Amino acid sequence: MEIIKSMFGKETGITESELRSLVGTEQETSIIECKRLVSKSDIHKLVIEPLIGFLNKVDNSGGLLLLGFKATKGKIEDIEPLTDQSLHQDKLRDRIRDSIGSIPSVTYGFSYDVIEVNVNSGFVILIEAHRTNPNAVFYSKSENQAYIRRADSTIRLEISELFQIAELRNYPIVFPVLNLTATPSMQEILYFCPIQVLIRNMGTAPGRDIIGTIDFTMKGTNHGFSISSIKGFKVSHPGNGDIPRLEFDVFQPSKKPSYPNLDLVAGNFLIYIAQGEELEIQMRVYESRGLSMTTATLINGILAQSDPEYTPYLM
Repeated sequence: MEIIKSMFGKETGITESELRSLVGTEQETSIIECKRLVSKSDIHKLVIEPLIGFLNKVDNSGGLLLLGFKATKGKIEDIEPLTDQSLHQDKLRDRIRDSIGSIPSVTYGFSYDVIEVNVNSGFVILIEAHRTNPNAVFYSKSENQAYIRRADSTIRLEISELFQIAELRNYPIVFPVLNLTATPSMQEILYFCPIQVLIRNMGTAPGRDIIGTIDFTMKGTNHGFSISSIKGFKVSHPGNGDIPRLEFDVFQPSKKPSYPNLDLVAGNFLIYIAQGEELEIQMRVYESRGLSMTTATLINGILAQSDPEYTPYLM
């Protein structure tokens, strides 16, 4: 409840006097909208549509819907409490959950908090909503219609705009995954570590035009390491030393793309490294729509890899 907390300094225990402090001081913005909700028949127009607008915002900052407030020309002028018993928070919470769908279809694509505050002769409702799946686009299930918040207005989206936004939000997050193909063996003080490199796509769109690099750095030691039995990679030496860089371009135009949830083999190599020494492996993948980076460490035959960091070229 980031917006509520920034507005009131807390998330719970909001009082009527604190709500009345908004009158004359706050106004509708890209993250705040006020509605006078009178009956159950108005829920879709006055609740579902603005919430979908908040969820589809380009900057993913979400929004806060204030129900039971009167605003004129965007400025909050008064509190006009809800009185219909069918508009209590438990009823609205269920209606919101059942009314909003997403592309792609996800179970928990957004989060929302509903707070009810009793005021003189009725109650007001505060609903804060945020997109938790950055790739999703949201729409009304009952009307098959989407909306987006632009400045201080909720705008109806044409179906062509909806799919365009969905396409822009769905990226191929492609990165290498290192696997030991057998238990590392040891001769004297050297570990022999056979490694296979897989290309994995944890995004929601096929990855194309993929090239990548794998670099190696010894950590805190003067001892070296060696690589042999290299298959599937081009070898270069970008520095002044003998440490190699492995390069791959196995998914160039017209070749097979990297699909989500389908690992593909890029190549193999064998690392020889002394006991107790730590090797850092930095990996980058350049795909037509973004860059991913991940790092792995190898020490005493144990391989560990971090989650990838992904940056789209165009936000």
